[in-house]
Amino acid sequence: MATQRHGALNLSYRPRVRHIVRALSGIILALLAGTAIAGQLPIPGETAVAQVGPRLYLPLLSNADHRHEPVAPDWVHRCPANTVPFEEQAWWINDFGHVHAGFCAPQHQVISGKYTFNVRLIMHDNPGVLKLLQGQLDSTRYGGQTVVLNATCRKGRTCSFDGQVTVNTAEFPYDGWHQIRIRAVVEEPDGKEMVASSFVPVYFSNGKPRQDLDSKTLLINTTTDYIAGRGWYTGAGYVWSIIFDPPSAGQRVKGLYKVRLRSSASETVQPVSRFLVKLDATHTDPGITLYDVVEQRSPVELTIDTTTLTNGWHSLLARTESAGQAGATCPQFCSGQPQTHAGVTKIWFYVDN
Repeated sequence: MATQRHGALNLSYRPRVRHIVRALSGIILALLAGTAIAGQLPIPGETAVAQVGPRLYLPLLSNADHRHEPVAPDWVHRCPANTVPFEEQAWWINDFGHVHAGFCAPQHQVISGKYTFNVRLIMHDNPGVLKLLQGQLDSTRYGGQTVVLNATCRKGRTCSFDGQVTVNTAEFPYDGWHQIRIRAVVEEPDGKEMVASSFVPVYFSNGKPRQDLDSKTLLINTTTDYIAGRGWYTGAGYVWSIIFDPPSAGQRVKGLYKVRLRSSASETVQPVSRFLVKLDATHTDPGITLYDVVEQRSPVELTIDTTTLTNGWHSLLARTESAGQAGATCPQFCSGQPQTHAGVTKIWFYVDN
């Protein structure tokens, strides 16, 4: 099983002593962090129990025939130990393909001042113009950056580009739990935009008053310990996929790895039509399908037997689809047929058995 990134203190004293120690620990943490003692979310390093609702347990990859060679792009190997190797993707299929943005995400970490993201951008079978790379704090004008790219890739090909964007959390008016959003914006031939975006929960610490992002936006299944890739298309809203408690680059996953996931969509799109989870999938390798369910929006839990995998890097991909979207109309590339709108979360984890 994967090691826990935010382990609880193991106290074996009598109940009364244990409660006193916990209370004192909570007061000390609150004083040091400048937070209220009650009624607020814990900062990274404190213990919180995530509620994920109904779960589906599936024992998977139980025989050696499923061994796949580790697959990871070069930038994954350079991720700091406390970050999550993560990629967000937006799809508009069949007409405009995908756009991806991959980076080392400081998921569930304390961030102060400036933070720079080195981003690997990919256009796959996408005839649009990759106009912008953006870094945002929540959805505000504070501390963000927009980089103009204007990159193109011929339809039918896969092209990659490296970009860099910096956010400055010290310019944000509050400390507390917030989201960093890295956005890759593509203008498509029909004049609309395809956007790959993210939810990366982090804790701002810049000596300012604490005010968390509103809980409706911040919390997914009552927790901040998740990472989410989102796909946007003009007029179709967002669809996104969530992976809870993702392993960091410095962790070593072994034995049975239980992973919790869910799909979601904004109210402006048609309902989720499919939720698909794959292991070690790339553009050239379909990988192993772990889960494929129609109209799945509730959380699920899958169990991966990592002893059936080779040691080294592996990837986990979750794709939420909303099918039957209206087709685009443009001079070329547009079929006019209904499209499948998708948002993808992909992470890499290191197996060591």
